[in-house]
Amino acid sequence: MKPLSKNLKLILLAAILFLPVNETFAQVRAVKVEKTVVVKRPPAGCRVVKVKKTRYHTHKGVYYVKVRNGYKIVPTPVGVTLRVLPRGCKKLVVGRRVYFVKNNVYYRYNNRSRAYVVVTRPV
Repeated sequence: MKPLSKNLKLILLAAILFLPVNETFAQVRAVKVEKTVVVKRPPAGCRVVKVKKTRYHTHKGVYYVKVRNGYKIVPTPVGVTLRVLPRGCKKLVVGRRVYFVKNNVYYRYNNRSRAYVVVTRPV
């Protein structure tokens, strides 16, 4: 077996010495990776809704937008109105405002339209 070169020994020694220090001070950050899903066509029975000049196809709470090679599944767009909240929504009070949340989608009740509106996440 050949003896290790001096440079390789120094590199290995540095790696052994500094590895525990780097792990101790490393920041851990969770990153949510969302997978892009494209289907050839939306399910039968979809409704078409228009929000801020964008047309969405929706079926059973899933939203699709037309792309070059089919329909991409997208998050529920801000501005969508619903007469009834999805099952399983939780009530959330932030300050004096009441929100409802399910699957990281936030809703507020609009008295004027008598409907729930999808809003951005409260701060």
